[in-house]
Amino acid sequence: MNLPLVVLAVGALAAGIPFVSDLIAQAALGHAPEKLSEAAEHTHHLVMILSGIVGLSGILLAYVTHAWKRELSEAAANSFRLSVRVLAGKWFVDELYDAAFVRPLRALGVALDFIDLHVVDRAVRLLAAIPVALGRLSREEQTGRLQGHALAMVTGLALIAVFLFFALHPSALVLAK
Repeated sequence: MNLPLVVLAVGALAAGIPFVSDLIAQAALGHAPEKLSEAAEHTHHLVMILSGIVGLSGILLAYVTHAWKRELSEAAANSFRLSVRVLAGKWFVDELYDAAFVRPLRALGVALDFIDLHVVDRAVRLLAAIPVALGRLSREEQTGRLQGHALAMVTGLALIAVFLFFALHPSALVLAK
C-alpha cells in the first residue's frame, strides 16, 4: 500500500535535485546564509510558477480532450488501451491486495479453524472425560455408608494379617498340607 507513496516521493526528490544542488554547492563554498536564503526564495518562486503552469496546462488539456474535441480523447484511449485499462482499474490495487493478503489469510483461517475444531477441541474433550470416567468408576464406593467402609477395612486388615502370618511362618503352610 505504500508503493504509490514511494513512487511519488522519489519523483519529488528527482524534481527537486536541480534546485537543491545549487543551494548545496553554495553552502559548500561557504557563501553567506543570506545568499542561500535569496537562492531558496528564488527557487521557491520558480517552483510556484512552474506548478501553476503545469496545473493550468492539465486543466486546458482536459477541457480540449473532453469538452471541445471528444474524438481526441477517444483516439488517445484507443492508442493507449493498456494504460487506460490500468488507470480505469485504479492500478488494480484492490485485486493485488486481495490476492496477496486477503485470500491467503482467509485460507489460513479456515485451516486453523479446522485444526481448532477437530484437534484441539477433541483433545480438550478427551482430557475432560478422564476425571468424569474415574468419578463414575469410584461412584459405587462413594455411597457414604460407614458399614461398607468398615467392612472393607476389616477385610483388608484380615488379608494383610494372613499374608504376614504365612510370610513370617512359612512352615505353617507346610503343616496345612
